[in-house]
Amino acid sequence: MSADHIPALPSATAGQGSWPPNVHQAYQALSNIYLSAVQALQSDSEASRLSFHLETIIKDALPLLLAFEEGIDNFPSLMPWLEATVKTFSDLLDDFCVVGDRMQGQDSDVHIEPGIHIERTGTPGRPRKFPDPEILIEAFASHRGISQQSMADHLGIHRSTLDRYMKAYNITSHQYSDISNADLDKIVKAYRTQRPQSGVRYLRGHLRTEHNLRVQKRRVKDSVDRVDPLGRVLRQYTTTHRWQYKNGRCSACKY
Repeated sequence: MSADHIPALPSATAGQGSWPPNVHQAYQALSNIYLSAVQALQSDSEASRLSFHLETIIKDALPLLLAFEEGIDNFPSLMPWLEATVKTFSDLLDDFCVVGDRMQGQDSDVHIEPGIHIERTGTPGRPRKFPDPEILIEAFASHRGISQQSMADHLGIHRSTLDRYMKAYNITSHQYSDISNADLDKIVKAYRTQRPQSGVRYLRGHLRTEHNLRVQKRRVKDSVDRVDPLGRVLRQYTTTHRWQYKNGRCSACKY
């Protein structure tokens, strides 16, 4: 039986001070993948959802574990944690195999592929395909960076078909974080203090990678204006003003 969560990341040694941000980011990604997969197993999910989580473990979690192993010389104190985490994921994969064997041989009039249902009615024409709404909600969560085109390719359907079902299920691929303006201003102010020349694009990337936040471009711009009003005026002051030419006659009258 698999555990409820992966082992906690140990504290850094005295000489290291703290783990680098990429270590914390990789640990958080592994934890999210594991928790989602365990919840799917415990809720007796259907085959399509289990297949989605199994593929996520293989494509996302295993490369992260291999990357930890390749760079273990830089963090030798992480070896016991890495071995325990690998054992935890191994037990989880064993549970997936047990559930998969139990599901084999079950008859159904609906053919199931990873994340997609194909309904065969026996009448002429192509069978109807419709994606699983639970898979779409999980795939387009705010902490994931999956595009609609990538998801459509994974499901084997056209992007317009995926978009139509997302509208029918009331699912959006742009699930922004609900961080308050005050908390957003604190993060923006700290980042602008270290990098005063960075623009909105770098700020949004910082929010995504370091704080796991997806924030609208307009909100980030407004936050920059609030925390750095002087910088806003200076940026307008240093803008290159182009000379505007005016012609009293229309272009057709010149020739």
